[in-house]
Amino acid sequence: MESRGTFSHHAVGCAAALATLHIIQREGLVENSARMGALLGEQLQAALGDHPNVGDIRGRGLFWGIELVQERESKRPFPAADHLDWRIWERAFELGLVVYHSQGCADGRDGDLIMLGPPLTVNEFQVGEMVELAAAAITDTLSVNGKR
Repeated sequence: MESRGTFSHHAVGCAAALATLHIIQREGLVENSARMGALLGEQLQAALGDHPNVGDIRGRGLFWGIELVQERESKRPFPAADHLDWRIWERAFELGLVVYHSQGCADGRDGDLIMLGPPLTVNEFQVGEMVELAAAAITDTLSVNGKR
């Protein structure tokens, strides 16, 4: 194979990609992702499904989001000025958990979402720990600042 450009047909890049695919297959990472993703969804629902400030828990595979609302029935979002997503991210980080945070999921401005996206190698213990820490970060942040 001839290399005719910086970003195409590069032998080292192709070798790295092929080795990565072999590792993913050998380690059963796709299957692990399916199993752990289902477990993550189940545990999030169990821990936060009835929380008065959780409007929805949604996801697929190993990428899940927790939508935060002022109250569950109306699903009225928190105002952007509250920076709830940022405050939960900060508390999660203090507890040892890295989460993604987003704002504007309700109308492009208001609405907070906390997302979890562990690696393909995650195990059952880590899923449980992640859910426990995420629930604590949400509960701690809302109890300090009061529910609306």
